[in-house]
Amino acid sequence: MEEYKRLAGPRRRALRYDKQQWAERIALEGEQCLCSGEIKDAFTKFRQLRPRSTVPSAPLKAADGSLLSDRESVLSRWKEHFFAIS
Repeated sequence: MEEYKRLAGPRRRALRYDKQQWAERIALEGEQCLCSGEIKDAFTKFRQLRPRSTVPSAPLKAADGSLLSDRESVLSRWKEHFFAIS
C-alpha cells in the first residue's frame, strides 16, 4: 500500500501530461486541416477533443409508484410495460 501511494502521484501527473500532449496534437492536426481547407477532417479532429456524452434517461416509476434507479430494474420495468400493452 505504501508503494502504491508513493507511485500514485507521479503516475497521475504522467497521465495528465500525456492527455494534454494528446489534446494539443489533435488540436494542431485540426488546425492544419482547417488551413488546408479540409473542413470535414478538421471537425472530426475537434470532435475527438469533446468528452463522450451520455443521454441520461428520465426517472422511471415502478408499477407500485417507487422510483427505479439502476439500469436492470429500468429495463425490467420497460419489459413489463410492453408485455402489458401487447
